[in-house]
Amino acid sequence: MFKATTLDKENISDTTFQSKLTLISFWATWSRDYVRPLAIASKVIRANKGKIEALNISLDTDTAGCISTIQRDSIEG
Repeated sequence: MFKATTLDKENISDTTFQSKLTLISFWATWSRDYVRPLAIASKVIRANKGKIEALNISLDTDTAGCISTIQRDSIEG
């Protein structure tokens, strides 16, 4: 069970994704290795639009840096 707030200030929990196929990715802007998994996740999400949900969990404490990376890299989810 989990609860979180999205960057859009939306409250989500495990029930948000109940009965849905969900791709979960953990990442951080300070990790050089985050780019490949998020690129793969974005391709999967685009190829399965409407069939799969995405939950990308950033481990960053710098919200502005996180948002900048999401916008720059066109991260889905």
